[in-house]
Amino acid sequence: MPSSEGTNRLIQNGTAKLVMTPADVLDEIGAQTGLPSAAHPAPTPRQLSLLPEEERMFETLTDTPQHIDRIAGLLSLTTSQTLCLLLALELKEAVRQLPGKRFQRT
Repeated sequence: MPSSEGTNRLIQNGTAKLVMTPADVLDEIGAQTGLPSAAHPAPTPRQLSLLPEEERMFETLTDTPQHIDRIAGLLSLTTSQTLCLLLALELKEAVRQLPGKRFQRT
């Protein structure tokens, strides 16, 4: 169709991406932000080269945000120890901090 010629050309040139489902949008956002997408699963602890205590922390975290106090309680650590480990994992891009001192795997 003549009215679609411009958008089709952008897709053909690779300047734009064809979006047919919400998953296509999420994959594209993940590619731009560095967050894992369905096509690019999250790294495993071995791929991240984690220290044993970092690996233990990583395994405790999930995709569901958890408050720092809950994480500390699960691991029997002080809040200070927990924050240090979480910072190390954030620097390795293994976890991310959300508002309210909540953390989740990336």
